[in-house]
Amino acid sequence: MYAVMYYNEEAVFVSAKSRSELNKKAREYEDIIFNRFGDLADNFMEERVYSDGINSFEELKVSEPKFTGYVQVGVDDFYRLSDKHQLEIDKITEEHDKFFSDINNKIETKTRLGAFLHCVLGDYIWDINEDVVQGNVFQVFWYWGSVEEYVKFLNDEMKNARNSIINIYLLYLANKEDLEDCQPDDMNDISMEYLNKIGSGIVCDEIGENSLDNLTVKEIKELNKYLEATGFDKIVF
Repeated sequence: MYAVMYYNEEAVFVSAKSRSELNKKAREYEDIIFNRFGDLADNFMEERVYSDGINSFEELKVSEPKFTGYVQVGVDDFYRLSDKHQLEIDKITEEHDKFFSDINNKIETKTRLGAFLHCVLGDYIWDINEDVVQGNVFQVFWYWGSVEEYVKFLNDEMKNARNSIINIYLLYLANKEDLEDCQPDDMNDISMEYLNKIGSGIVCDEIGENSLDNLTVKEIKELNKYLEATGFDKIVF
């Protein structure tokens, strides 16, 4: 007896010796998915098929199984984290969160620019780190492919953290006119919108070769003020 859950053209088999055991296992999978996927589970549709006496996928394809309904799930969340992987994620996310939160706490928030830097960097921490920790671990596999790649990514982000201040500053300059009417206290309401323009995954990317060439002396001095405040080397000009 099998519970077969289809995702596009892929199938996940859950074997059991009885109907009650099959139902129990199917519910366990659903609980895993909804607990970790949350509302995003609505983006996926899976067909659950119960079939008696099917011993292989080949037999299933030529059979006429009885459809017993539909369940919305995300296929990537069938992956269960091993204890080793869970410890690795806990360790790296805690380290990354503390590292960038310490940087963010050094940014003043009384000015429009300071509030923008602080709020966008805070959104980055949430999107890359805290959202994963709070249950959406499927993102590790969806965006990075494996726990090992996610750990490597967060380590690289910390090594290249100086770039985050520069990239967010350049993002501010590119949208400066749009932000003129926004008060510092209101920046948190709109900062994610601007972060999404570049994407959290490239906040710490290497600065483009000519990205700083068009900055005025005043702008470089302004940027250097925040680099110095957050403990990074200033731009030499």
